[in-house]
Amino acid sequence: MATSVDFVEFVCGQVSGTGAVRYKKMFGEYMVYIDDKPLLLVCDNTVFVKILPCLDELMANADRGYPYNGAKEHYALDIEDRDLTTAVIEALLPVIPIPKPKKKKADKSVQVGDLAALKKWDRINKQDQKLLLSNVFCRTCGVTTIVNYSINDDKFGIVLCGECKQCGTKVARVIENEWFGGK
Repeated sequence: MATSVDFVEFVCGQVSGTGAVRYKKMFGEYMVYIDDKPLLLVCDNTVFVKILPCLDELMANADRGYPYNGAKEHYALDIEDRDLTTAVIEALLPVIPIPKPKKKKADKSVQVGDLAALKKWDRINKQDQKLLLSNVFCRTCGVTTIVNYSINDDKFGIVLCGECKQCGTKVARVIENEWFGGK
């Protein structure tokens, strides 16, 4: 049974006053953050906290359980006991770190085959680069835009090898040396 939003909001009400409280839905269940630290895991309308040495005395008599399949064992927190809940949060805040922000995935749409090709490509002004990328012939779609392309050096200039934006068919474009003042 998934956790209800009403229960999560009740949990947030019980921990109000301990810091900045927010919750986030994760895989159908919820994580409650206090001061941007993930402290309480709410699954199946039960509040779980990690088993940590700082909680050994406070949670000595607490039930234990697994929030979800494959999870490590956690303490089940009696969220209705506000004094215990506050004490647990005060014990956890100094030891739980703020998660590091996720790194944005790099744009992998352009791959450079070699440095010489990149140097040639950079000599073409940005407006002309856009024109060259959006004026590629696809055998299926006709004139299209090339995406997910690589830039490779060639004796005649550079070659863009990639995919048609519309249908994904492999396409290529040769850009002659004249575009960047080469021979």
